[in-house]
Formats: sequence, structure tokens, C-alpha cells
Amino acid sequence: MQSIPLQLQTEFETILRNRSVPTGLHLLYRKWLRYYLDFCRISFSRR
Repeated sequence: MQSIPLQLQTEFETILRNRSVPTGLHLLYRKWLRYYLDFCRISFSRR
């Protein structure tokens, strides 16, 4: 699994804070973002 690009991670963290997502859940949100990005990379690279 690849890491999240720095600019995307920064924007994602800002969105989580602005939407009042509890800080304790940020790690889980980042994990699912990484799963999603990995899924997209694998799915769309096969086309």
C-alpha cells in the first residue's frame, strides 16, 4: 500500500478538523483513505 501524497494528506486533515471529526478517529480515516487510493490505483490501472 502506498502512502498518501503530502498535499492530499494535509487537505484531508483540514477537512477532518473542519467537520469536527474526533481526533481519535483521524488515524482510522487516513487508513480508509489509503485503502480507497490503493483500490483506485489497482482498479484503474487494469484498464
